[in-house]
Amino acid sequence: TSAEAYAILAEVLLGNNKLGDAETAAARALQLDPNNTEAHRSQGIILSTKQQPAAAIVELEKAAQLEPNLALRWVDLGKIYLTAKDYAKATAANQKALSLYPQATNALVGLGTAYLSEKQYSQAIESLTQATQLNNQSYLAFYVLGTTYFASDQCAQAIPAYQKAIALNPKANFAMTYLGMCQLKAGNLAAAQQAAQQAAAIDPNYADTQALLASVAAASATPTPTIAPGLY
Repeated sequence: TSAEAYAILAEVLLGNNKLGDAETAAARALQLDPNNTEAHRSQGIILSTKQQPAAAIVELEKAAQLEPNLALRWVDLGKIYLTAKDYAKATAANQKALSLYPQATNALVGLGTAYLSEKQYSQAIESLTQATQLNNQSYLAFYVLGTTYFASDQCAQAIPAYQKAIALNPKANFAMTYLGMCQLKAGNLAAAQQAAQQAAAIDPNYADTQALLASVAAASATPTPTIAPGLY
């Protein structure tokens, strides 16, 4: 008869790709206790997985209302606001999380992502750099930091951030692709080619990887010599 047990079970089931069973467990949790915070959180995560952000927001806002002093509730809200592209609310939610727990790496990454989405690059870099300092094993922090540098045309800084992200997650196709783009832009053709090939080995169908492969091939092509007019 424990609503919290069913709520946690729902998240475990969802993590094992058993969406239907997860929905059943989450519904049971809410039936047992309509005011159980974990039940609303699980329901919100399930709805987000089903790509229903508006409904997910309702559940996660309820969880935050029930436990307003727990940073995790605001981190969850920040994530779903990002999914819904409500960057102002995502910023506010992550700032609230940090006011409750200043060392919340996930909140710093979420805040940086919101700033990046709004093209507020200096603020994004500040938040994400702090996140990497607090947790130097966070793939996501280094990846988003690299992407911020890339978006703000600072490839020299993006390259080491992407390299760290890849060291933490060697299957990170996105990071590998954008590392290759930065290497190409920096004139490091061999490094760009290597990154492109590694990215293609992970996911050959990713559009940006295909674009990188084409750019590397074009840069590698031997130019056709120009014959002066009237030579023959």
